[in-house]
Amino acid sequence: MSMVGAIDIGSATVSGCVLEIQRAGMKVLQYETLPVEPEGKEEAIRSLIGRLNLAHVKQVVANLDQPVFVRNLEFPFSDLKKIEPLISYELDDQIPMDVEDLVITHGHTVSRDKTEVLVVAAAREGVAQQLQMLSACGVEVTKLVHPGNPAMFFSGPTDPCTVVIDLGARVTHMAALVRGTLRTLRSWTDGMESMVAALARYSSQEEHQVRDWLSLQGRITAPGQHEEGFEQVIRTEVERFFEEWRRFILSFQTRHQETVERVVLIGNGARLPGLATAAASFFGVPVQVGMVPGETLADPKKASVVALAHLGVSGEALNFRRGEFALGARDSLVKKKALAVSLGLSFFFTMMVGSSLFTLWRLEKEERDLLGLTGQLSSEVLGKQLFDPAAIKKQIKQKTSKTRANGSDQFLPRMSAWVLLSQISEKMPLNAALEGDAAPGSAPPAPVDPAVAPVDPSGVKPGEKPEVKPETREEAKTLDKGVGEDGKDKTIAKKEEPIAPVRVDIQKIHVRPGKVSIGGVVNNAQEVDEIIRGLRRIPCFQEIAPGAIKTVGTGEEEKREFSIEITMDCI
Repeated sequence: MSMVGAIDIGSATVSGCVLEIQRAGMKVLQYETLPVEPEGKEEAIRSLIGRLNLAHVKQVVANLDQPVFVRNLEFPFSDLKKIEPLISYELDDQIPMDVEDLVITHGHTVSRDKTEVLVVAAAREGVAQQLQMLSACGVEVTKLVHPGNPAMFFSGPTDPCTVVIDLGARVTHMAALVRGTLRTLRSWTDGMESMVAALARYSSQEEHQVRDWLSLQGRITAPGQHEEGFEQVIRTEVERFFEEWRRFILSFQTRHQETVERVVLIGNGARLPGLATAAASFFGVPVQVGMVPGETLADPKKASVVALAHLGVSGEALNFRRGEFALGARDSLVKKKALAVSLGLSFFFTMMVGSSLFTLWRLEKEERDLLGLTGQLSSEVLGKQLFDPAAIKKQIKQKTSKTRANGSDQFLPRMSAWVLLSQISEKMPLNAALEGDAAPGSAPPAPVDPAVAPVDPSGVKPGEKPEVKPETREEAKTLDKGVGEDGKDKTIAKKEEPIAPVRVDIQKIHVRPGKVSIGGVVNNAQEVDEIIRGLRRIPCFQEIAPGAIKTVGTGEEEKREFSIEITMDCI
């Protein structure tokens, strides 16, 4: 049997409880909630600690009453020893504070080939101030956690994907869990006080009067049933809450590829009658109000405080009491003698430690950069991102054996997608809208006198046929054979018709292994033929198949929408 206490510091109230944890379960021995007066939060906490006698409870958990930074990081490996030093390195570019000024705590989820890390950071100065304030009030907390951390109490390993929403007076904490593991958090600086303010503006009454009415008689009703005005104001505010919750759920589902199947409401705001029913109708999933196990009366605020206290016996908590703020670190022998030890050993180890740390940092940075480059190159060459050398070697062997079976000894692509795009851009006909047309209203070009026509850079004068030398295989393809005056075979240059400029608006280029798809808009169907003729000049293009041409627009704006499918062996 053990005793655990909790201090839940909110924006409008401070709450606390004392739990008795037994093998058979837990029992709430005492529960208190006190209002917070302006400039009187510390006094309210002191009074709460006295009522619950928390100074004699060995394990006390409190929530952090400071701004926090929440980030979801992902690493392409599952070695936690490598992840620990990289967290600060990743946060350095994502948080507008020096990492040295932060207290960082995190939780992780390991998949087959990657690790997702939920990182929560708070200012070192803010954490120190709150711990000092709680100590001055008469209690030494064993854990200082994020306000969304108690959500773990309401989702177990066998429960479906769950979102827990703690609806407070001025702040709403949202947490998403998958099989009992906390995956992401968000704090929204709005709550039930915005509904109180809206009702006060509507009725021209004092906010404390509206707040009392809302706690005693407020409820959510369907439109048109006993409509008196307040009901519409409440519905409007609740729908605004739902939209913000929905954005959090959609963001979580998109990032983590999970589907939310359950919602749990806790906090003072969850007491509003009809809120759970309205939320279930809005989100289309079961919505429950948080309860304390073993009790029949649903009290969502009490349930959130009990969940906070239960973190005292749970190993998984985003605890800010770490490092220099760890429990007992202040009284440790090492800390007491730190100055004397550092003065005695600093001159001996300074260069060694500095060199080692610099080398370690450089190696970790190079390892991270090489992992990223390995993933990029394996994605381009093998078609999927790989980081394990054994897996890359296995894929190369499989592709080599497959190409040898097809009579080829080369499986690497001839070029990258970027090079192929530059080839397509080079071989496309000139855009008449930019280079082929004269500006509206300008004079037509003056006729060219053949007698003074400029000489072509190749040295061929106007009217003369250029001499063709079949030096390469590609050049030989453009030559035909004929019979000369002396009766012998004579090579005659086959003149290729020039490709006319076209007005084209390319809207899609999709490059994938063995295929290229191009789509866009031209003025007429003949311009599609010019585009195809230009693309045939790319050697690795095997078959160019134009799709159906559609007419879009009307009148002067009428255009032709086309698509071209190309098979190739470039990639």
